Amino acid sequence: MDFPRQEPGAIYGQLQPIVEAEQDGYLWGEHYRITPALLPWFYGDGEALFALTTINSRPWFYVIRGDSSWRVETDRTNRTGPDFRDLCDDIIEDLREVFGNGDLCEICDADDRDHDECECQPWPAVDATDGCSWSRCDDWFAPAPMQGEAS
Repeated sequence: MDFPRQEPGAIYGQLQPIVEAEQDGYLWGEHYRITPALLPWFYGDGEALFALTTINSRPWFYVIRGDSSWRVETDRTNRTGPDFRDLCDDIIEDLREVFGNGDLCEICDADDRDHDECECQPWPAVDATDGCSWSRCDDWFAPAPMQGEAS
């Protein structure tokens, strides 16, 4: 990757409680209480936020601080950097380094994990065996207005 990972800085400490706050998540009409996971490292200028979810961890997702030049295939902008899809494999490996490998072991399957009898790691460990999806999420985490402020 042309954008080597960089160590977290002060912004990580400010962003983490906002991103990793419990929130509502939905998948196939089912409601879940989820807590996203923020990758501590960032890439390039770190000024763009991307959400990445693996098929096996939906609706939970990771948030990655990437370079502002990165694009996603649905962008209607003039960003000139690489498409996020071309960086996913490297980013998933970095996520595994931080959060652990959550791929299913031989005892488990996606519908019946028994963590007392196997070595599968629960969320936020990364289970990317069946692929992933991603999007920009720069505007997902706007702080709530202070009491008395206009919305």
